[in-house]
Amino acid sequence: MPKKQYNILDIFEKFIIAMFIIALVKIICNNNPDNDFWWLAATGRWIVKHRAVPKINPFTWHENFEIIVQQWLPCVLNYITYQKAGIVGVILFSAAMYILAVYLAWKYISCFRAPKLTKKCALGIAALYLLTIATTRPSIGTVSILLGEIILLKKFDGSKDCKYLLGLPILSFVLINWHASLWWMSIIFILPYAVPSIYKFRKGKFKNALLARMPYFTCILAMFLMALINPNGIKSIMYLPLSYGAASYGNVIMEMISPKMLSIWGIVIIAVLILTALYLHREKEHSNFPAVYFAVGCAVLGANNLRNQWLLGLGMIPIVLLYFQKDIKPFMIKKRLSVIISVYLSLIVIYFAATANITLSAETDSTYTPVAAAEYLNNYQGEMKIYNSFDNGGYLEWRGIPVYLDARPELYEMKINTKENIYSEFVNVHLSLTGIGQLISKYQFTHVLAETDSVVDRDMSSNADYEVVAIGNGYRLYERK
Repeated sequence: MPKKQYNILDIFEKFIIAMFIIALVKIICNNNPDNDFWWLAATGRWIVKHRAVPKINPFTWHENFEIIVQQWLPCVLNYITYQKAGIVGVILFSAAMYILAVYLAWKYISCFRAPKLTKKCALGIAALYLLTIATTRPSIGTVSILLGEIILLKKFDGSKDCKYLLGLPILSFVLINWHASLWWMSIIFILPYAVPSIYKFRKGKFKNALLARMPYFTCILAMFLMALINPNGIKSIMYLPLSYGAASYGNVIMEMISPKMLSIWGIVIIAVLILTALYLHREKEHSNFPAVYFAVGCAVLGANNLRNQWLLGLGMIPIVLLYFQKDIKPFMIKKRLSVIISVYLSLIVIYFAATANITLSAETDSTYTPVAAAEYLNNYQGEMKIYNSFDNGGYLEWRGIPVYLDARPELYEMKINTKENIYSEFVNVHLSLTGIGQLISKYQFTHVLAETDSVVDRDMSSNADYEVVAIGNGYRLYERK
């Protein structure tokens, strides 16, 4: 009787899953809450208290700055979650949103015919890329909404049953109230299906093919009308055009910088484009053109900035499934060798689990959450006008302290607030193009919150009109004498 053998691929699959779970727990625990969370929670608290969405910025000492809260629903959910369940609730909320996105990614993958191993690899790619946004920011929920959309589009493309398109206007309504700045993605994601094959254009059949796609364009109109149902009306729809480019000024926000072509992100973008070209060359006019357009579009968006890398993860799913159609034969090994490999890999998993350095912290004193400075300012008597940075503005708002600016740079540019370009002013100080002294002369700050050894800190240490009144973990708070 032959001895039982084991597939080594199954052993490594379990190992990869275990390592991924460790990484997931570490990332979600250590990255939540981030600096955006505090602005979201503070805004959610205001909305719950006033039963309305603010139109004038209530968090800054700048007067009459207009505000568009384009993600009011996540604001409310973040506030309620933190109020009811604290940091543990925030982490569980983030984990639940991540799991939902991965589940919907699998449902999308299941719409394609491909070998089981190819589908698992595609899911792994999606899950890995989604880790980059595994926080309580609106983005992780936005992914689920967009995945729901492309699942419906894929089903309609296969069946031509218009019932699948009926869900798109509903998703449009949800997205505009969840994350208005990415509402246009719901329109962009339709285009790969609405635009005919390039071979139709070459053969003079482009016009007829375009007319056959009228249901998509009718759906786009319905999606636009549904998107008008939100607290800010047309302003929510126009949020992206109005705010585009604000966060990129000066290249000081890392996630807004374009990936370098020789970085890991850049190499993946190039690989996706090459794989798409190889698929087109192999299949020619029989290619799945929605998948081709989708992959190329997501690669272009991914090349725009680091924050868009999750799009690349979605874009490569269909092209990977369509290109790798051959299954890999099992690689069988004897029981003794399988036990040795399993024990060795288990030890690796145990080591990484034991050294994962997972931390649960919410309001720990740091440059992002300056607790000591906030406590001092909460006890300050008199009118307050503080200078603070992009990173810690949200936490100060959570503590009820009016700020100079926060982590929403577009809200501090004239296109949105209709008054003044504050964010570019802040960046000029950060890059030493303007001294903090010029801003002191302009605004007469009562307090300046400066990161230790930063340009502002060095300038303030020699300013005789200010003195240090609080020292925290990585920062100093200066007060006018």
